Amino acid sequence: MKKLLAATLAILLIPGLANAITQGKAARDKDGLRSSVVRIENSAGELCSGVLVSSNAVLTAAHCVTVKSSYWVTVMDRKFQSKKLTIAQIVRSPSFDVRLAPTEQTGVDLALIRLSEPAPDDMEPLTIHANIPVRMGDEIYVAGFGSTSYANIKSARTLRVVSLSIIKTKQPPNDLVIAADPKSYAMKTGAGACRGDSGGPAFVFGPEGYGLGGILSWSSSALGEKNSSPCGGITAITPLAPNILWIMRNINAWKQ
Repeated sequence: MKKLLAATLAILLIPGLANAITQGKAARDKDGLRSSVVRIENSAGELCSGVLVSSNAVLTAAHCVTVKSSYWVTVMDRKFQSKKLTIAQIVRSPSFDVRLAPTEQTGVDLALIRLSEPAPDDMEPLTIHANIPVRMGDEIYVAGFGSTSYANIKSARTLRVVSLSIIKTKQPPNDLVIAADPKSYAMKTGAGACRGDSGGPAFVFGPEGYGLGGILSWSSSALGEKNSSPCGGITAITPLAPNILWIMRNINAWKQ
């Protein structure tokens, strides 16, 4: 999967592919990201993204699973047809405060979802490593099923990926990693996460190649523009390394 992931990310940056996250590329490889990245949906009509981290566990953002509603996970098969998977259990990080908005969150914006049964055989979980560095100036890829702009809700539910640059590694109050379009550095509207991308994966290059380094938490409008749309500026990411013990403890407890 590591070599496949690296190849997929490289292909997605070839100039000329359809622009659609904001200013990202649609992930069309049947053996690529679609086998690991999923949608988190509920009966209230809300949408988030997530990533399969074991045969029956999905990692996402905690703020995606706080509403009193029926939730399910949607995966895509090799023909990009959707399939619903039922949920047995949802566990939010113990430090997450449900009373606070993602931008004001003091706890860890992570949640794990236990599926009622293993994901289909054509899905492939991503391995979480504790030694993946997240450093200033490094390239980071983010993926999700969100819309191409905040107002264009109909553009959601297509898996997209885009390359950003890390501009800050410990943003208070909960030490998020901050990334932005390397062409504008969040001063002008550019590439980044948008509505529905929360919970999606962030990939960074480590000792063993590209690996899962974080989960998307929230996004903002460009800092240098008067734009009310919370997309195309800052992309805030919860790093996984500081939370590896909590994540693995739950995954191991759920193994079938």
